[in-house]
Amino acid sequence: NPSSPIVATTKLLSSTPTDVNVLNNTATITINSASEILPLEQYQSSQFIPILIKKIAPNPTDGELKIILNSLDNREIKLNFLDAFGKIVKTETRNIEKGINHLQFDVSELPQGVYLISHSIKGGLKLPMKFVKM
Repeated sequence: NPSSPIVATTKLLSSTPTDVNVLNNTATITINSASEILPLEQYQSSQFIPILIKKIAPNPTDGELKIILNSLDNREIKLNFLDAFGKIVKTETRNIEKGINHLQFDVSELPQGVYLISHSIKGGLKLPMKFVKM
């Protein structure tokens, strides 16, 4: 039915390391009108995932953290480091270039625990990644 909303839900089934906060493992999106959906070829790839964090190493870490990410263009990116409760405990802003970027971070001041890294950019999807601080 074209007037019925479209609802899509995704759920994380497992992760390594194990996620201690299971409340953040489900996401739902609702589209209320079929007119909101454009044919796929009308979207730019940057509307989907303009920046993708590909790898975090070493994981777990005791201080130095390397993030490898791929960007569809040159831009400034703000990376938020969140604790297991979703609280931002560290923020860093970096300039990145189109393509593969290798970023180094010192997380030695963070207490031991499980953390998420999420980027903050205008538009697009944000896919956070986990790391463990030993």
